Amino acid sequence: YPDDPHKANQDRYRIVPAKFASGDGDAFFGVFDGHGDNGHDCAEYASNRLHVLLAKNIKRQRAAANAARLKEMEREGVAKPKDAFHPGSWPYLDEEGYEKACRMA
Repeated sequence: YPDDPHKANQDRYRIVPAKFASGDGDAFFGVFDGHGDNGHDCAEYASNRLHVLLAKNIKRQRAAANAARLKEMEREGVAKPKDAFHPGSWPYLDEEGYEKACRMA
């Protein structure tokens, strides 16, 4: 900040390691760049909330996909796996599903 060397750093980051949104090997990496008089507050808020909302929406989408998968298995007479309700066994989303989860966050 050439015009104000004492201005607060407005950048924030967030790393959520393995098992983000209950997916084995999933992680979240975010960089938040604040601007303006309250940019540091905005970046801090986004850093603290976005990954929580995104994980919630991804889990919701994956749970719905799992419910559809289990319904299909039942209709076809296929036995449910023992871990059918464990989030680690839920199907992963396709690109459209992840985009929908992001937009909902």
